Amino acid sequence: MNKRALIFGAGKIGRGFVGHLLYRSGYTMTFVDPAKPLIEQLNTTGSYPVTVHSTPPQTDEITGFRAIWTDDRAAVLEAIRQHDLFFTAVGGANLPGVGKLLAEGLTARGDANVILCENWKDPAADLREAIDQHARDDAFRSWTDAHLGLVESQVLRPSFDPDPETRAKTPLAIYTQDWWTLPCDGDAFRGPDPKIEGVELRPHFRHELIRKVYSYNCMSAVIAYLGWLRGYTFLHEAALDNEIRTVAEAAFRESSAGQIAEYGFATRDQEIMMQLALQKYQDTRSPDPIERHARDSRRKLSPEDRLMGPANLALKHGAVPSALAMAIAAALHYDGSDDPGTQHVQKVLRGAGLEAAIEECCGVANDSPMHQLIVAGVPRLQRFNRRGVALRA
Repeated sequence: MNKRALIFGAGKIGRGFVGHLLYRSGYTMTFVDPAKPLIEQLNTTGSYPVTVHSTPPQTDEITGFRAIWTDDRAAVLEAIRQHDLFFTAVGGANLPGVGKLLAEGLTARGDANVILCENWKDPAADLREAIDQHARDDAFRSWTDAHLGLVESQVLRPSFDPDPETRAKTPLAIYTQDWWTLPCDGDAFRGPDPKIEGVELRPHFRHELIRKVYSYNCMSAVIAYLGWLRGYTFLHEAALDNEIRTVAEAAFRESSAGQIAEYGFATRDQEIMMQLALQKYQDTRSPDPIERHARDSRRKLSPEDRLMGPANLALKHGAVPSALAMAIAAALHYDGSDDPGTQHVQKVLRGAGLEAAIEECCGVANDSPMHQLIVAGVPRLQRFNRRGVALRA
């Protein structure tokens, strides 16, 4: 069997995660990317190093690929016709262009699959819409419905550029964290398991999407809101603060308790995820503004989002989410963005008071245990309050 895959996107995720897993599984690869200089570099060098920040670090030299410039349309379409396994790592906004290429290049044959490695809401639906829009005829559309799997995945391995000295010597080098699992929507996949190291076809994939929001996004929100209150500008500054880190770890474990009970996740996996998340948020090499993680607090305080969702789940299963409650109290006081969502929360808090803000913005009734925990969390914020924010108890 000729194991091969086509990857749309030759950036850090496409090369540093997807390409790495495929290489270790004996696949040959074709990269398609709009950056012509990158395509030329890949074809000229014929290899690139991926260094995993494990203990000790390990480096694989990735080979066995070719690269095609997106604008070389004839070559791209011919490559699509030669493959039945595809990956995307292009950014959700670029999926319509990928869908058009697939609609033009695919031929109705056996099963084919596109694994979407996108941090994007409903990427499979967006890609399906684009393919349908450019479908040649009803017969092709029927084939895509029955035989083309559009498979969402959960990318939990951050990849990043190396230090400037290494980058100058080896421009294609990529550094990544020590995480090897790519969970995928097993119910959407067509045909047999492709047997790729780290690629796991899982049922009930919606649970995996919830896990990311309630784990990674939850921790970044805790760090961001407490970090803003303490006066920090960048996420890594807050994540390296011992007091904030302690609260963030406690909140992560509260969230994990609910997820483990509800969805059956492994405790060890959650602990590994917590350490990986901390490493990511403490990384000083790519300063990430707190404001980016904290803005639109109205959405992030909603009942099923990254703070209230795991807090409610923890309560449901008998845990007491006191660290999450303190982070929610901090989010209610966040005033570091001028977006409408954040300013709405502030308007309610200043006009109607804390209890009304908890009820309206968090969806929490005044007589509930969660309401009491959030109120109790406000005085505990004072030790973080270097900004001198008027805390409303």
